[in-house]
Amino acid sequence: MRHGFQNTTGLRNTSFDGGNVIAIDRLYFADRLGNYYRTAPYLHTDGGSVPPLGVIGGVVVFVAHWLCHFSSWFNLLAVLGLVICVAGLYLMSYAEWWWSYILHDAAYQDNLERWNDVKKIWVKCTLTQHESNNLIWDAMSTQKALFWEYCVVWVALELCGWRAFDEDRKRAATKWSGNVPVRK
Repeated sequence: MRHGFQNTTGLRNTSFDGGNVIAIDRLYFADRLGNYYRTAPYLHTDGGSVPPLGVIGGVVVFVAHWLCHFSSWFNLLAVLGLVICVAGLYLMSYAEWWWSYILHDAAYQDNLERWNDVKKIWVKCTLTQHESNNLIWDAMSTQKALFWEYCVVWVALELCGWRAFDEDRKRAATKWSGNVPVRK
C-alpha cells in the first residue's frame, strides 16, 4: 500500500447550496506510519472551512499601517497581513486539497475508521484534535501541496480549530446517543 490517498477515481458527491457537500463515496488514505483510514459514506463536509483570508489580511495591514505611527515594529504585522492575503489566493474550500479537507472533516466529526491488521476488520477511530490536524498535514503533503501551504493550514487549525472540533464532537455524541438537543 502506498502512502497517500488510495482512491483512483473522483468521489461522487452532492450539494444543494454549493457550500455543504455530501461525499457519497468513501475516501481511503494511508498515512506515513502505515495506518490505513477510510471515511464514512455519505459524509457531510464543507471542504476546507477557509475564512475570507483576503479580507482578514487587509484588515491586519490596515491596523498595522495605523499602528506604525507609534512604533516601526508594527511593519512586521503588516508583512504578516500581506502573507495572509497571499494565502487567501491559494487556500480555498474546494481547492486541490479537497480530499485532505474531507479526511480532516471526517476525523473532526468522529466519522473515521482505521484498518486493524490483527482482526482484519475496520475499527472506529477517534482522533484527538491534534492528531486530526497532523493527519491533514500528512494528507496535504501527499497531494503535492507546498510546505508553506500545509503549514498555514496546520497552524490555523491548531490555533483556531478548537471551536469546530468541539462542535463536531458534540454533534457526533448527540447522534450516537440518540438524544435530541433541546433548544432554549
